[in-house]
Amino acid sequence: MNRLKVIAKERKMRLNHLIEIGLKNMLAKSELSITLQTRPNDRIQYKTTYDKDLLTEVKKFAKENNLFINDVIEQSIYFID
Repeated sequence: MNRLKVIAKERKMRLNHLIEIGLKNMLAKSELSITLQTRPNDRIQYKTTYDKDLLTEVKKFAKENNLFINDVIEQSIYFID
């Protein structure tokens, strides 16, 4: 989370916009593999807002792949360009 905050500050954007970029990039991939072994041990709750349509896509993706929404969001950070 701290790393993302630094990136957001460098890019002069809000953190949730940075995460949205990662989510959009991740969902645009035709083939996707999510490994839950890389879950962080120091998870904290972080509430934010997302684009309604994007969140709907994330929920659908999570359901289709038998994942939790927070796992999808956490994996999206690897798709931030």
